Amino acid sequence: MKLNTLELQAFGPFAGQQIIRFDDLGDNPLFLIDGPTGAGKSSILHGICYALYGETTDTERKEQGLRCDFAAADDLTYVTLTFSIKDKTYRISRVPTQMRPAKRGHGETEEKASAHLLEVLADGTEKTLVAKKKKDADERVREIVGLSAEQFRQVMVLPQGKFRELLLAKSDDRQAILSTLFETGLYKQIESLLKDKAGNIEKENRAFELRIEEALADVHVDSLEALVEKRQAEEAQLALAAEQKQQCDERLQGELQKARDAKAVMAQFEQRQSLKAQLDAKQAAVDNINALRQTIVKGESAHAIAHLWRDVQIGQAKLVEQRDNIAQLNTQLVTAKQQAEQSAAALAEVTTRYKTRDTLITEEQRLKGYQTDLSDFEQAKVRLLQVTKNEQLIMREVAQKKTDYQALIEQVRGHKDAIEQRQQGLQDKANIVQSIHAAKSLFEQRKTLGEQQTLRQRLETKTAEAERQRDVAKAAFQAAEQHADQLEMRWFSNQAAILAAKLEQDLPCPVCGSVEHPAPATLTTNEAVSTKDDVDIARAEQTERLQAYHHSDKHYQDALRLQQTCEQQIQLLIGQLGEDASLELDHFKQQLAALETQWQQAEKDEQALLVLRQTLIRDEQNLSVLNDAISQQATTLSQALAESAVAKQALESLENKLPDEYRTLAALNSALAQLQGHIKSLDSDYQLAQASDTKSQQALSAMGARLEEANTQLSQLTLQTQSATIAWEQALKAGFASQAEFEAALLEREQLKALRQTVADYEDLVKQLATQIKMLDAGLEGKAQPDLENITVVVEQAKTAFKRADDYWLGITTELARLQGIEAKIAEIKTRQKNIREKYEVVGALAKAASGQGNVRVSLERFVLGTLLDTVLGVASQRLHLMSKGQYRLVRQNEQSQKRNVTAGLDLAIDDAFTGKVRPVATLSGGESFMASLSLALALSEVVQQRSGGIQLDTLFIDEGFGSLDQESLQLAINALIDLQSTGRAIGIISHVSELKEQMALRIDVVGSREGSSVRIVT
Repeated sequence: MKLNTLELQAFGPFAGQQIIRFDDLGDNPLFLIDGPTGAGKSSILHGICYALYGETTDTERKEQGLRCDFAAADDLTYVTLTFSIKDKTYRISRVPTQMRPAKRGHGETEEKASAHLLEVLADGTEKTLVAKKKKDADERVREIVGLSAEQFRQVMVLPQGKFRELLLAKSDDRQAILSTLFETGLYKQIESLLKDKAGNIEKENRAFELRIEEALADVHVDSLEALVEKRQAEEAQLALAAEQKQQCDERLQGELQKARDAKAVMAQFEQRQSLKAQLDAKQAAVDNINALRQTIVKGESAHAIAHLWRDVQIGQAKLVEQRDNIAQLNTQLVTAKQQAEQSAAALAEVTTRYKTRDTLITEEQRLKGYQTDLSDFEQAKVRLLQVTKNEQLIMREVAQKKTDYQALIEQVRGHKDAIEQRQQGLQDKANIVQSIHAAKSLFEQRKTLGEQQTLRQRLETKTAEAERQRDVAKAAFQAAEQHADQLEMRWFSNQAAILAAKLEQDLPCPVCGSVEHPAPATLTTNEAVSTKDDVDIARAEQTERLQAYHHSDKHYQDALRLQQTCEQQIQLLIGQLGEDASLELDHFKQQLAALETQWQQAEKDEQALLVLRQTLIRDEQNLSVLNDAISQQATTLSQALAESAVAKQALESLENKLPDEYRTLAALNSALAQLQGHIKSLDSDYQLAQASDTKSQQALSAMGARLEEANTQLSQLTLQTQSATIAWEQALKAGFASQAEFEAALLEREQLKALRQTVADYEDLVKQLATQIKMLDAGLEGKAQPDLENITVVVEQAKTAFKRADDYWLGITTELARLQGIEAKIAEIKTRQKNIREKYEVVGALAKAASGQGNVRVSLERFVLGTLLDTVLGVASQRLHLMSKGQYRLVRQNEQSQKRNVTAGLDLAIDDAFTGKVRPVATLSGGESFMASLSLALALSEVVQQRSGGIQLDTLFIDEGFGSLDQESLQLAINALIDLQSTGRAIGIISHVSELKEQMALRIDVVGSREGSSVRIVT
């Protein structure tokens, strides 16, 4: 992550708009953020963190405390940060919750917190990612940056007073940071997948057990052996039931065959009776069939001559149609004659009017000549108007310039008087500056004295609390020591009693060798028996208490040393201030404020004097320029008067050439347009009349030709119809007595076809019925009708017997199949269960190991992170070893040495080369903790950058902490930062240490004032 630009307004100590362009510091800079205490150095880090996450590096600072007290009421508090990650650039703007003046009326209204996140594309355009919602922006920024706010403060920003947080973080917190930076969530997923898979396998195994129990319960047995016995008993019963079923089935089949034979004979008798009835009915309808045969003969004769009758009808219809057509053509011919006569008369009338066209053409040419004269006349009028306006404008400008000249003279006199007054008020400025420097020095000393006195009170409280904790730890240690001694003595006594119980008279003691045992030891009955493990646990507790006592004693000594240092600083300041040490801080503040007010007024007077002098020079130059302009305008006015006279003379000459009615372009154009319209109307009417006359004559000729052709067609149709009528009458007389008889006999072809099919079907059915009856008579010869009722009773008895046997067999078969199915099901379940158990032996072991349930409780992800942390600690130890002059290295605590109920793997310790021991990092002093934290942060940044695809840590900010280092350690720390910078990191340091300012050319200076702070970049 690389920072490009930070913009602040009304934020923290910054009243106005402040823009910090980090790009101006160059690529991968090492720069210092410098400025006096309280000016706002740390507020730059607050602004960066707030822009990204909506909270500052100080988690206790709320949104309401972000607004600058010096800001104007109308200035909105906001922060805008532009940053780059890989090849993408983003800009986020945030507005905290704040009160602002109401837009309507008086009073204030609350401005709600908002955030606007966008991506700046390569072509300069912007793509909005989050429009306004703060929550959406928080989630999207965390997704883009890859870090939460807490993780950002621990790996990219080391805030003032919190640089030890990453070093002293709990193992779980450190795991969350490293998991995010190195993207090891995959291993966590593997742990979860293995655990879920092992759980699922175990559930499957239990499910198989339940299925076996349910299967046995279904057949009401308790074990697989009982199931086998029950299945064998059912198999024996099935053999007997099958034999009985076979006997009943043979009897039933015999009776069924007898019944089928009897039904077949009975069906033949019934069929013969039905066929005989049908044949009798058909023979009774023979007269109707004969009538149908006569109708068919007549219909076929009528069809043979029907085409002649249709020809007569078609010819008559065509004659009627043609006569109607000739009547319409006669009517149309009369109309065409009338239209031809009217067109000829109209043409004669238009021709008479068309002869006046030449006169109108002559008048048109005369009016067009007036157009040219009128154009010149109008231009002369416009020219005269322009010249007149120009003349009046020049006269007004001359008058205005004379007025401005007099006013400028008065203004110059006023500037000269003001300059003399300002010069008199700048005599004491140097004295004011000296007084301000002295007042500032006293103010800073008194302010530092007050801070030290407040710090002394806190340190006294802290020292007293540390002393109390030391006394408590000492008492706890002494109690633990006494308890351990008592347990050990009790254990020794118990061991002696055990040995004494084994002594025999006249046999030597295994301890002292004596054969006499006058007072052997005995077990105490009123106390609990102590074991060796109890003694070891008590001694371990004693050691723990001793370490806690040493730690609390060191804490007390450190607090006491800080308190003494603070007291020395207070006495030094009191000596420097003398009598002024008793004065309140407000006294110095008011004195400094009064001097600064005087200095600011002097500054304003000096600036005003400079402005007045520049204005005076400019006004004197303007006087000369204005005088020259007045002279030039007088010459221009004379020229304008001459042009006006010439324009008036030209206008009068053109006015005399035009008639009164044509002195306006509108009147002339109107007359010309009217004349041209009359000429165009004559041309149009003449052409239309000629076209209409030609068209009407052509229509009259065409209509006569059509009438003649229609009469010829009528004659031809008359002859054809007469011929068809004669042929029809001859054919009708040959076959029918009258026209009515023909029309009655004429049937459609489908009707005739249906009648023929009816007669044929009748004849075929009669033949078929006679043949079937004859065949049945031959088959029934010598047979009598059977008694079906008696036969049915015998069959039903056989069916009942068979059903009883079959139901018995089916019940046994079903139960046996169920038992066999349950037996096979259990066998299949056991086979599958065996595979599940084998799989669980592998997956379950992997799941336990991955989740940290082995000998050392380190999960798979922690194991991987531990390896990565070793790499980080290796790099960090190289730097820490140099900065601590060979004393310290950072290491991981040994998992085997930690308690089994503590998840291990990522806890840090310090390897002290001077003592040869490894101890907790919390035992480091303030300066040592800063060196260790700085080494860890730099190493983490370097290792993460080396791993492709990880979080980008291009930038690191360090807020204070260098003041706790001695001169040599400070130089070593600076060398480490320079070394890291060379690998492509931007590093910003906030510090008061003067050596840093001397060695770092790149700076962001924060300048404080009574109106709010400001920033400037020094390169």
